[in-house]
Amino acid sequence: MVAIVQPSRFIVIGLVATVAPAGPVLGGYLSEPFSWKALFLLNLLPGFLVCLCTWLFVLEEGGRKEWFDSHEIIFFSVVATVSGIAMFYRELSIEHPIVDLWAFRIFNFAVGFVFSFILGIGM
Repeated sequence: MVAIVQPSRFIVIGLVATVAPAGPVLGGYLSEPFSWKALFLLNLLPGFLVCLCTWLFVLEEGGRKEWFDSHEIIFFSVVATVSGIAMFYRELSIEHPIVDLWAFRIFNFAVGFVFSFILGIGM
């Protein structure tokens, strides 16, 4: 028997998996002032918030609104594209960028990023 999972469940699982790598970093900060036992409570609140926000705010109306026939979807697509281009321009043109895109010149880093990107898309 095969269980059918709704697409929204995949989104929740993907978001939780995306937030999960922050755990070890925050865990290091928690283990200093508190006990190591506090690490088990670390992901409860963020995981709950991610699940709640996904349930409330992720819209799955693209198929119903025929994707780019919707003015709302076109608007947010244009905003995302312009914002992405502006981010790349700024990060590549300032002296001390927040996101160092020049790191992609390192072959091992770039290959690792591509694999992580593919894994994230798969989730």
